[in-house]
Amino acid sequence: MFIRGAGNAPKGRMRRNDGSPVDGSPAIASRFVPGFCWGRRRLGCCPPVCCMLHILREDRGYARDGVVWHGFVRRGFVRHIVSAARFVYNDVMNVAELLTSRKKHWEELEAFLPRFRSVRKKRRQLSPEETARFTELYRGVCADLALAEAYRLPPGITKYLNDLVGRTHNTLYSDQSVTLHSWVRLLTVENPRLLFRDATFWFALFLFWGPFLTCAWLAKTNPEFAPAILGAEQLEGIELSFAEPFTNMNPGERAFMGGFYVLNNAGIGLQCFAFGALTAIGTIILTLFNAVTLGTVFGHMSTTASAPQFFEFVTAHGPFELTAIVMAAAAGIRIGKSMVLTQGFTRGDSIRRAAMKSIPIVSTATVLFCLAAPIEAFISPNPLHDLADLGLDPVLVKRGVALTCTCLLLLYIVGLGGAASLGDHWGRLFHHRRPR
Repeated sequence: MFIRGAGNAPKGRMRRNDGSPVDGSPAIASRFVPGFCWGRRRLGCCPPVCCMLHILREDRGYARDGVVWHGFVRRGFVRHIVSAARFVYNDVMNVAELLTSRKKHWEELEAFLPRFRSVRKKRRQLSPEETARFTELYRGVCADLALAEAYRLPPGITKYLNDLVGRTHNTLYSDQSVTLHSWVRLLTVENPRLLFRDATFWFALFLFWGPFLTCAWLAKTNPEFAPAILGAEQLEGIELSFAEPFTNMNPGERAFMGGFYVLNNAGIGLQCFAFGALTAIGTIILTLFNAVTLGTVFGHMSTTASAPQFFEFVTAHGPFELTAIVMAAAAGIRIGKSMVLTQGFTRGDSIRRAAMKSIPIVSTATVLFCLAAPIEAFISPNPLHDLADLGLDPVLVKRGVALTCTCLLLLYIVGLGGAASLGDHWGRLFHHRRPR
């Protein structure tokens, strides 16, 4: 068959404008199958007419790049149609025969899936030969599905292959067994490493503690600063709430206060996270508001007569609670940033990627909120008279709790996270310098 650009046209059939014969690029021969697909989709034509219409549609008047195609309509039109039909028919039939010969591989993969699920459910592993065979069958059925869709084979075959590929993918990737080792690695390696590498977390940390320490220093050194920020009435109420020493409460009351603190802390963290939907501006404003308010209160209370009771109460649970607020703010900022800076993804995909990266921060913040609540309920307001009877200063004990919590946070984020990141760095460096 003679096709313009296929390289097999005899002399005189294809000529340039100056009359010299030419042979086109062999790549043009691949236009038959796209023509078949285009014609079937747009016009519902039979395969030969589809191919001819597609070529004519591209040629736009039988002339392209200075080439005039003589004889296509004038001579041999029927021969061209028959040749095109034979080409498309043979090509599609070859693919159909290939897929039919692959049926035994599909059946083998079908029989393999239940065994693979049972092995994964019992937390065992396949042998190397079985693993290699399973992946080979999976790649093969994916290639078969691509061929079936490209050549528009009957919908029954395409639907069956699509279903088989989907079930195999879910079996291979979704049915992951959770073991104690995986949980330990997630908590001690993956999570700290992600926190340590997260620039948004360090930005939120600076965003909170910078204004906090600045306002605390200004409130302590300038008596007019705190009333200008919070108002005299609110400051008087805070001073009165810590004017009296702590009294003992029964365990039921402390348990009730513990639940209240969990809800209150979770509400603060949820606000910091949810306001990230406002392109991170809401989270930044709320974080600055909390930092300025708390810093002003801390600085002002250090100059009043209620300072001992105030710092005795806030010291023990402060590290966990304040760090959790910072982490919730970091997660909200990441979500808001993904709405503005999509990095080439669609907005929905960008938000989903940011949400996946925010999971370690949100989960750690939730744990810290839950740990801060019982400390705030059972240790912070407790006078700890029993410890005083043993010769221990209750204030020093609460400071020791705060110091222990701070050291645990540093060990978890900086120690474990830095060690995991350093191990990855040396691993990449060794792999880069390894002789090949």
